[in-house]
This record gives sequence, C-alpha cells and structure tokens, in this order.
Amino acid sequence: MSSLMKGYPFTKGKHKLKYPVYVEVKIDEIRADVVCAVGAPVKIISYAGKPLHNLERFLYPLGQFMCNHNVGRIDCGVIVNGSFNDTYRWVRSKNGPPADLKGAYITFILFDLPDLTDMPYWQRIVHRNRAASLLRDYGVPTVTPERFEVSNEEEVYTHYEAARARGFEGLMVKTRDHLYEAGKRTYGWLKVKPEEDADALITGITEAVSEDGVPLGRVGSLQGVCEDGSTVSIPGIDHTTGGLWLTDPSLIVGSWVEFQYMEIDRAGGFRHPRFNRIREDKA
Repeated sequence: MSSLMKGYPFTKGKHKLKYPVYVEVKIDEIRADVVCAVGAPVKIISYAGKPLHNLERFLYPLGQFMCNHNVGRIDCGVIVNGSFNDTYRWVRSKNGPPADLKGAYITFILFDLPDLTDMPYWQRIVHRNRAASLLRDYGVPTVTPERFEVSNEEEVYTHYEAARARGFEGLMVKTRDHLYEAGKRTYGWLKVKPEEDADALITGITEAVSEDGVPLGRVGSLQGVCEDGSTVSIPGIDHTTGGLWLTDPSLIVGSWVEFQYMEIDRAGGFRHPRFNRIREDKA
C-alpha cells in the first residue's frame, strides 16, 4: 500500500477552513508514488501499491534527480495524451504500450514532496516548483497544478465552475499551513468535485435491451460492490465502450469504477447512479 496522503470531500471539511487557502486545478490523472530507497531501484507505483507499467524510460532520470537532490519520495500524477482513459490503458498494459498509443506524450504532475514532513505547505510549494523545473532538466516532463489563492467559499466555487468549464475534473483546496502526513487522510486537502461520488468493484455486467426486450449487443449496466458492502447497478456506459465490454467482460469485471449519484435513499441505495470512469485499483 502506498503511503501517500489523501483528502476529504470539500462539503465534509469546508467548515474547518481558515482563509486564505489555495485552490489547485484537478486534472483527471492516475496518482503515482515514486519511491527511491537507498540500495533499491526506483519504483513508480499506484496509490494501491501496484506497479504502473510502461514508464520505464523515466526511471533512470527520476533516479538521478532523486539521488542527486536527496529526494526519497515524489507524490505526483501521470497523464497520457491529456486523457484519463489513455492513461489507464497505458499504465495497466503489462505487455508494452497499447499499439494505438505508441508515440503518446506523457506528463508528470508534481503534487508534493512527502519527505518535507515538518514544512508547511506554503513553503513546500517553493521546493515543489524548483523540483519540477529540475525534473524537466533531467528529461522528465513535469508540471505543477495551476494554483490560486482565495479568501472565501464563494471564490472557491467560482474557480471550481471555471475549472469545470475548461474540462477539468474539479479542484483541490489546500490549506496554507498543513503538513504532509504520509498514509493519512487530512482536512488540509479537500476535493471539490461534481455531485456525490463513490467507488465500486465491478462483479458483473448486464446487456442492454430495447423496449421490446431485444438484446442490443452492448453493456447496459455494471453490477458492483461498494466499499461498505452495499451493491449497486450502474448505467451510463457509452455505446462503443459497452460493446467492447460485452465482447470481453474481463476488460471491466474486477476493476474499480467511480460512479456519481444524487443521494442515498432511505433503504441505503444510490439514487440515479451513473458511470463516471474506471479508476485506479484499491489495495
């Protein structure tokens, strides 16, 4: 299991905020933990502690940077072609990059430097920006999240709406003075995302049928089990993807997905669930 830090939903932690705070644009990427232990090769693993594939060409320059600058861990994201779906396929393909993605461009998004445990975030930002610049010098294409300082909740939502309008997933709200707490969930990071969302492990598929009961040759809904043991049927799969999954259910069964819903009803079910995306595996 990775020892990266995670945050809470904004709606759960916003009452704890003391402004001003930072908001950072959240790209829909795969979270990555880059680890450089003494006497061991550099590893790039997911939050669940699983290897991320097809990033081998970056191991040497990452190792050079981390050894030369005494950096033991990098908390970052990986994005391929600016697309979560391309990223997911790239890092999950064990037999080399998917044929249609050869030549894809890969970007690392530097979130934080977990080694700086006693340094408040407003100071870590300076080191993070310098590290991103140095990583580019070493040949690792690296950016930092777009960041703004805001003074109240209204400004948070103003930036959130602007980020969504530009096609981004949402925002991360980060307090100026929080410390990096490895392996913990913290109110120093708050996620601003659309509606409510939850994760489910997909256990089966259901084929779509017409109003007359005629099979349509594609997946109409996914059957899943949530982390609390509740079950959910998730519609909202586009026709092309649904056709691929019906032909080869192994592409989705056994994977974790994120779905959105309006609220939880009195019986504990999810109202109006809808597929959002495949997400990285959980430990």
